[in-house]
Amino acid sequence: MKEARARAAKVDNINNALTLRLRELGGLIRAAGDLAVGENAELITAKHIAGAVERSKSAEEQIKDRYGSYTKGLGTDISSAQKEKSPYYFWNQTKDSMFH
Repeated sequence: MKEARARAAKVDNINNALTLRLRELGGLIRAAGDLAVGENAELITAKHIAGAVERSKSAEEQIKDRYGSYTKGLGTDISSAQKEKSPYYFWNQTKDSMFH
């Protein structure tokens, strides 16, 4: 319930409500269930939900969490020669708030 409220506030900009994005919540509950089964737990707990939320982040969000920004994450994984040859190397682009 807390996660449904948090998602309603964050994604739908509605306070004191529950989200009806049931596909997303269903996936989250299934992931939490998988974590609970892995621990031989009888019930899904808040700890399992929190673990599922952490695991369900996009690759970009996980890189940002780990390295501080998306570009820092890319910089640690590839060399400067690889960056220059890569079609994904955006050295001349302006900063995008989504990745910084």
